[in-house]
Amino acid sequence: MLASGEKPEELKTEADRERAGEWYFMPHAVEGFVPARLVSENAQKRQLETEDLKQHAIMKKEYPQLDRLYWTQLRFLQRDLVMLDAMSHVRHTQT
Repeated sequence: MLASGEKPEELKTEADRERAGEWYFMPHAVEGFVPARLVSENAQKRQLETEDLKQHAIMKKEYPQLDRLYWTQLRFLQRDLVMLDAMSHVRHTQT
């Protein structure tokens, strides 16, 4: 069963296939959040790969939950990022 806005396999382009997998909004020091594909995961960390093919280890202790990214969400323009379900809440971490 396809999620809303997903293409059937027969209609996917090469770009669609390159974006296959589980994608998340990964915290980024300069950009705030960037798209990243989940490569691997264990009890302590997630290994993510950004679109520029760089690998990043995100510690679960620091970021216990990452917001899932669905590329179909990004097709629709939002006047305000807080209107995106994935960006509509704030998390605080203790230091």
